[in-house]
Amino acid sequence: MTQFSPRLVVRRLKVMKSGQPVFDEFFHTGLNIIRGENSSGKSTIMDFLYYSLGGDVERGHWREAAASCDSVIAEISVNGRLVTLMREIEETPFQPMRVFYGTIDEADSASLGAWETYPFKRGKKESFSQVLFRFLDLPEIEYGEENARLTMNQVLRLLYADQMSSVERIFRPVSFDLAITRQAVGDLLCGGYSDTYYRSLLRRRAKIASLQEVRSSIQFLIKSHKRNGRPITKEWIGEEGARIEEEIAEVNSKIEGIEKEIFDAEFTDRLSLNDQESAYGRVVELQEKIGAAEERITRLNLQIADTDRYIASIEHKLEQLDQANLVVSSIGGLAFEFCPSCFAPVEDHAVDGGCNLCKSTHSSEETRKRVLKLINEYSRQRKRAEHVQEERRAELRAEKATVEELKSLWKNAGAQYQISLRAADVISTVTASTGPIIQGHWLKPGSHLDLIGAFKGDMRESDDQAITQAELFVDLRAGASLAGDLAQPLDAGQITPGHIRADLTELCQRAHPGRRDDTARTVFKSAGMALQDLAAANLARDHAISG
Repeated sequence: MTQFSPRLVVRRLKVMKSGQPVFDEFFHTGLNIIRGENSSGKSTIMDFLYYSLGGDVERGHWREAAASCDSVIAEISVNGRLVTLMREIEETPFQPMRVFYGTIDEADSASLGAWETYPFKRGKKESFSQVLFRFLDLPEIEYGEENARLTMNQVLRLLYADQMSSVERIFRPVSFDLAITRQAVGDLLCGGYSDTYYRSLLRRRAKIASLQEVRSSIQFLIKSHKRNGRPITKEWIGEEGARIEEEIAEVNSKIEGIEKEIFDAEFTDRLSLNDQESAYGRVVELQEKIGAAEERITRLNLQIADTDRYIASIEHKLEQLDQANLVVSSIGGLAFEFCPSCFAPVEDHAVDGGCNLCKSTHSSEETRKRVLKLINEYSRQRKRAEHVQEERRAELRAEKATVEELKSLWKNAGAQYQISLRAADVISTVTASTGPIIQGHWLKPGSHLDLIGAFKGDMRESDDQAITQAELFVDLRAGASLAGDLAQPLDAGQITPGHIRADLTELCQRAHPGRRDDTARTVFKSAGMALQDLAAANLARDHAISG
């Protein structure tokens, strides 16, 4: 249970017709009695009060005298804050509300731009019920289905019953009335509301509906589908599951036998180069997609953390504003003998109509209005930020699911690529991968691996086994040793600089024979060097000159 302490006091009610007030009365704190003869308009005044605070009057329910008026204006105090509300009187229901921060007299002399307009129903812009609930420090209660939330109209239905309402009903009747709506209003006003309980209730209702839908689907399938004359029952499903598992085990056994034949030294068939390139391209494509998705996840996490800090700062400001409002309401202005910043004596603290410290002109009423506007604005900013957070967290969950799906596809593609590599004599990789895409145990004896990409220390195209089991050759020792394929196993002590048999210069000068036998695994790591670029440029020039 959650106890709330909302306080709404009507201070003045004004009804306008043809630009002139036809009713204008002040109300006092406590009991107010509207007296008069029969048919003198007492119920009409009550209808105006109900309507001005956010109640809705259905089509055709306005009395003739009320329908001829133009607007109703109410000056209210909500938890000690003065606000003026105005609504046009129309036969069409769901009319919007205008809000002015101040009294009716101040509103009369203010421009139309000083009013803020809010719709009856929430949408792209928040509703006036959301604003009034915020002023009253009441939560926005979700109930029923489709994200329905309580409105001022529903709350006022319990607080106000007109002459047409049955004395046996405590709620003012409306066309569409749900028991859960009445329960939510009663719980809120009687202190029985629990946000956790209502959200759990909504989730339970959704789960029950989902479960019923599944049960109906199962019953339909059982009745409409049969196998070999037998209905689909739990027993039949169990028997079928066992039979299918036996078939899967048999198929897996056959697959193992075929793979053994494929990788047998005497097996002469080989996958085509196109098959290898296709499998490799698929692995690289998926790895790039995984990297991009993980970058988006990192960005979303940073944005969420930043917005969390922003929301926390708004909540801190709201707390400070509430405290400031309480101080101003309780003890009024403060007179400083000394400046709280530099401790110099404050002269002429008594300034008529101004701040005794900075001497700015102000009034306590203006201060309260300014605080109320700031509270409303900061609350809206917080709500917008929380909505953005919900969208980002949903996007984050979707991105994480995408990464898991991509990793599953990448694993399958890697298995296909593994098969193609086991049959390959020469493998070349040119990627910016940050993790191994070539596993050493995939490489058959006598194979050669070219590692052309991954030129930075945090990049890598091969695992440690691919490096440690092979004879290493490089384009330039100094440059290749800085690339991740060699730098990481060097740092881990898996290899030493002595594992590099020769560089490209030594191979070209035949200072090293290169591969020594047909069963040796060899790896050539290139990180690039200016000499290669120059040689390529000279070769291109020579070809161009020779035609």
